[in-house]
Amino acid sequence: MHHIDRSTPWDEIWQAMEQLVREGKVTYVGSSNFAGWHIATAQQEAGKRHFLGLVSEQSLYNLGARTIELELIPALRHYGLGLIPWSPLGGGLLGGALRKADSGRRSSPDFLATVEQHRPQLERYEALCADLGERPADVALAWLLHNPAVATTIVGPRTPEQLTESLRAPHLSLSPEALRALDEIWPGPGGEAPQGVRLVARRARRQDGRPPVSARRGRRGRLTTAHPVTAVAVPKEDTMHQRTLGRDLRVSAIGLGAMGMSHGYGPNPGDRADMIAVLRGAVDRGLTFFDTAEVYAPYANRPLPRCVSRW
Repeated sequence: MHHIDRSTPWDEIWQAMEQLVREGKVTYVGSSNFAGWHIATAQQEAGKRHFLGLVSEQSLYNLGARTIELELIPALRHYGLGLIPWSPLGGGLLGGALRKADSGRRSSPDFLATVEQHRPQLERYEALCADLGERPADVALAWLLHNPAVATTIVGPRTPEQLTESLRAPHLSLSPEALRALDEIWPGPGGEAPQGVRLVARRARRQDGRPPVSARRGRRGRLTTAHPVTAVAVPKEDTMHQRTLGRDLRVSAIGLGAMGMSHGYGPNPGDRADMIAVLRGAVDRGLTFFDTAEVYAPYANRPLPRCVSRW
């Protein structure tokens, strides 16, 4: 459920979903861009009707956008929902944004302005990734997958080569020192509410220009160079890693987002043959989670996976 009418009573929403389940049109229900209290309300009302309710929540979550750690992630954990981060690379910001680009979103004035705004962080981040010997995009995805609340991450490759590159992250293990270094560069809210709320307030009052306190609970200051910062690549298996979505569903650790396969990223979605090749490659590599929606491109986006099912 994307951006539902918040004024519609949950009794009506669940009545409609129950009917869709009975008709076999829907198997499980997920939400997107909900707040923690939305999740709580939805699940409490579903429980009154003896209905499963939501099994997943799709939210903006990446190293540079960690607000949901305050209240949403605790709510998901409490009610047994799986988190599906969208924009795991921050619109490309975490994918090696300091490299020059001649075309695509990275060459747009808005993106370049965002890069300049975050340049000090990006320089430290990409230097850390270089020390790890890993691509920035792989480190950003691996960081998400270190969180047990995350069921799968949605990537949006435009070519088969980009798809292959994005499949390394589930096999990458970041050391505790590397995770602390990432927290220093991209600090989160500092924990779950209410502790995190107090820490955010303290940060807002700091005007002396000192580095922010670490997002790691109970730790202050910066990571010292005395600690080794490493990433360990787990030997690659023949099949994609599987993770739990909700209570008992199993999905691939990497999911494929189809928004960029139509008009979601602009008027030039790319070559259709490439899109079909990406979809087929994803199936061959064991991906089981595909994110499509009519809103991405009416009558064009959701039929894409059917091209693979007929293959």
